[in-house]
Amino acid sequence: MSDTSFRGWHYLPIIANDGDNGNATDSPWYSIIEVFLNDDGKLEYWDSSPRQAPGGETIEELENDLANMLHDLRHWEPVEYSSLTAGMEFKPKHN
Repeated sequence: MSDTSFRGWHYLPIIANDGDNGNATDSPWYSIIEVFLNDDGKLEYWDSSPRQAPGGETIEELENDLANMLHDLRHWEPVEYSSLTAGMEFKPKHN
């Protein structure tokens, strides 16, 4: 069941492979992407690329973006990028 306290734009750890970028090999690797969770905490939108870079117009915005990525990385179980579908729910980590 999804954590409905997480709504709006967030980061999600994913497991991707080189095939997700149109390459011929299928070597798995981890990354993080932006996802949008609707009011029910279900996936509505996500990045079209499995590679997400942190960024900001100031050093403070960059630091905040990195902090948000790390927070969400620690909260969610990784998901296979190729399995993302609208309406899916994510499992929080059990620490």
